[in-house]
Amino acid sequence: MKKLITLIALTPATAFAHGAHVPVSEAAHGTAHAGMYAGLALIAVALVLGVVLRVRS
Repeated sequence: MKKLITLIALTPATAFAHGAHVPVSEAAHGTAHAGMYAGLALIAVALVLGVVLRVRS
């Protein structure tokens, strides 16, 4: 779990979504949030697949 939290904390989109960027349009700002959630979804899918494949072995 600590590795997952570290990965989320180091995700570049997280920094962009929380003010570590120059002023941008609302559309670009929303995209940064969407990118962060897409990355988290990808991590979640990878974790689930890892658990499922490990259980089947």
